[in-house]
Amino acid sequence: MIQKRREKSIANGASFIQNFGSTLNLHPHFHLVVADGVFSGDGEQLQFHEAILTPDD
Repeated sequence: MIQKRREKSIANGASFIQNFGSTLNLHPHFHLVVADGVFSGDGEQLQFHEAILTPDD
């Protein structure tokens, strides 16, 4: 079951670079949005599976 989920899952995120701070000073930095898990689907439904940390992580 877990192996099937892994094969059909997609991990994704989005990022962009911002070059300036609020006072228009040079301050390059990244903004990131990353899911805390994976999405999987069977063609009809999309499901989110939360990432679970194990003691080995």
